[in-house]
Order: sequence, then structure tokens, then C-alpha cells
Amino acid sequence: MMESMNTPPLLITTPTNIRYLTGFVGAQPDEREAFVLLTEAVIYLFTNALYLEEALELKVKNEKLKVVEISREKPLPKELKRVLDELQKDWIPGQARNDMVLEYEEDNVTVAELKKLQKELKGVKLMATRKKIEERRMIKREDEIASIRNACALTDECFTYILTLLKIDVT
Repeated sequence: MMESMNTPPLLITTPTNIRYLTGFVGAQPDEREAFVLLTEAVIYLFTNALYLEEALELKVKNEKLKVVEISREKPLPKELKRVLDELQKDWIPGQARNDMVLEYEEDNVTVAELKKLQKELKGVKLMATRKKIEERRMIKREDEIASIRNACALTDECFTYILTLLKIDVT
């Protein structure tokens, strides 16, 4: 999924980026209802029991998606540590645990979230990144281009219809 074999995992917290990578929408677009850990081979979608059904439906559509349930008992930092420990088994040969890097979206992680991650992920270097997914979103796939064309055509039809309603003295 990521560009090179040595690319560290990236923690995605921005709802728009999560939607772009997984299709997950949740109930409130600006709320923390999900997190994504993007690795070279797998997209881990962390969410709570309220959204598991939606997440599992997305998993059916995307074979690279793995769903991880989080809760009060299993908060994100603990589950993230568990997943990173699993990834460590397949990590770059010869690379020690304390050399492990986890990138995160600097513009979207709160100080409180960062402190919790630092506390739980001892030995993992947390590295702030900016606009990695946003840069990928700028380059449109063929299906996105087709959707944009359809939206433009529909807008043109609406405008053409509205023109038929415009008359002198109509406000």
C-alpha cells in the first residue's frame, strides 16, 4: 500500500483521509469514530462496536482491510501496540524494536492522544508527518474522474432546467 518496502506504518486520524482510504464514514464526519493504520500490505481500521457492522461490510469490499475493535477496555493505544507487535515479526530483517517508527498526522493528532501513544508505545519512534494522504488524494483515480464528470453533467442539467424558469419579473 505504501510506496517503498521500508516505509513505516502511518496512523491516520483525519476523518476525510480515513474515508478516502477505506470508505468508512461513521455518523459524524468530524468525530473520532475510527482510526487507520496504513502499512505496506494491510489497512487496519480501528473502530468501536457501534461501527463494526459498517467496518465489516467495508472489509468484504476491500481484501486489504482488517478491522480491529477498540473500546474502553481495549483503547486505541493498546490495540495499536498489539498490531505493531504483530508487524514487528515481519519487520525489516535486522531492525530492532527500538528502531521501529510510527508516523502520524501531525495536523490532526491531539496532544492528549500523542501522550497516550507515547506512554503505550515505548520503544517506538513517533514521527510527525504532514499532508501525506492529502497529496495522494490530489491525484484522481479513473473512478473519481468518472464521478466528477457525472456530477458536472448533472449540474449542467440542473442549470439548463433553472434557465427555463427564469423570466422577467420573477424573483
